[in-house]
Amino acid sequence: MSTAPTPTPPPQKSNTLLWVFGIVAVALLGMTAGGIFIASYFVRDVRVSEKGQAVEIQTPAGALKVNRGAEEIGLPIYPGATLADSGASVELSTAEKEEQRFGVHAAKYATSDPIERVDAWYRQRLGNEFEREGPGPKRDRGRVRAFTVEPDDMAYVSDQDDNVRVVALKKRGSTVEIALVRIGKRETQ
Repeated sequence: MSTAPTPTPPPQKSNTLLWVFGIVAVALLGMTAGGIFIASYFVRDVRVSEKGQAVEIQTPAGALKVNRGAEEIGLPIYPGATLADSGASVELSTAEKEEQRFGVHAAKYATSDPIERVDAWYRQRLGNEFEREGPGPKRDRGRVRAFTVEPDDMAYVSDQDDNVRVVALKKRGSTVEIALVRIGKRETQ
């Protein structure tokens, strides 16, 4: 007696792939909704104001102020030097300590006087906290990274009390560019 072969049941469709796609879709939807909720919290309280060449952005976390134009940098300006670039400043502050601002302020001046005369003037005017850096590579002196001063150029650098101040002198043809830079906390500058 021969037995008839038993037919194999058809393979069952697996819903695993549908479940994986469903879980991924729900996760993406949840992350998108969460991102929109968080963004709406900050955007609701963001204020942007513009006055002339200055823009201020205030958020619940703090403020950002950007100013294009000359302002008091706290470094001496060589007599007779003309403003070559109006300069700029960027200040950051947190909501908790609005009075503690950290900023970068810069301006560029130019003069037709010889670089030796400009160098001598700054050497007399800047305090002992400034170190004169001449041409060539300079080693890392702590918080200020190593840098190179080109031939015929000079830089005066002060790195004290969470503030960095720089006066850089660069020979450009018959003129001398004077870059003034201040980086640090506003309250001690």
